[in-house]
Amino acid sequence: MNAIKNGKKVNCIQESREKDDLAEVETISKVWLHESGVIISYTNELEAMQSSAHVCPECWICWEVTDAAGQDIRPMKKQFHNVCQESFWLKMN
Repeated sequence: MNAIKNGKKVNCIQESREKDDLAEVETISKVWLHESGVIISYTNELEAMQSSAHVCPECWICWEVTDAAGQDIRPMKKQFHNVCQESFWLKMN
């Protein structure tokens, strides 16, 4: 995840954005290929509602290693309920 966030040694090979106006949800999906052959997928479901600048808005974020390219990667899947939680985890790991 840090390589993706820092833009190092990865290429985005797939990207999509879908908006469900009825449910007021936007889904962003991306797939990255690391130079090591590892493939990582990312999904972020955001509610379209406005939130306060002082509150980290609730969303659903999922990072998953979909092809480990023979490497022992842990965790293979990580989920977050807001961007603040994701940022804190990245700082600690």
